[in-house]
Amino acid sequence: DIDAAELGNDSTEKTLSGGDSTSVELSVETTDADVGEYTASVSSDDDFASTAVTVLSKANFSVEPDINNDTVTAGESIVAEYTIENTGDVAGEQDVAFLIDGSQEATSITTVSAGENTTDTFSYTTDDGLSTQVLAVSVETADDTASGDVQVNGVLERTALNLTANQTALVTGEAVEF
Repeated sequence: DIDAAELGNDSTEKTLSGGDSTSVELSVETTDADVGEYTASVSSDDDFASTAVTVLSKANFSVEPDINNDTVTAGESIVAEYTIENTGDVAGEQDVAFLIDGSQEATSITTVSAGENTTDTFSYTTDDGLSTQVLAVSVETADDTASGDVQVNGVLERTALNLTANQTALVTGEAVEF
């Protein structure tokens, strides 16, 4: 039998002849709420042993973006530098996604050791025909999402105007028409 206090227990039955030995794997399922220190005890009819057991928190990737542009002109790039921190107790690997207005534009696979962080950059070139609008920019992991808005100023196309007045001399109070 294995008894891991409030974590639960597991058992299996084995019969051995005198002088024989065997290995048995016993396990107890844990959840995120079980992170902490425990004593696990293993016993048989003839013996008893216990050991300290630590349940570690799984990798947890928090994201902090730094969107380098609050405003761009249509055709320019939006650059999002981001930092991923693993706040868990073990190393982990996750996809990091870059979204513009909810549409995934890029992904990268990121591995971060427990308690460490890493920084990387995503870039998105706006269409040079965009009208003036606000784009939602997000960086997501399986555990966290961070976002911000970027104003895209559309490029105005100017058309030359040729104006010809109907008159070249005026008397006070008369209007000029073009």
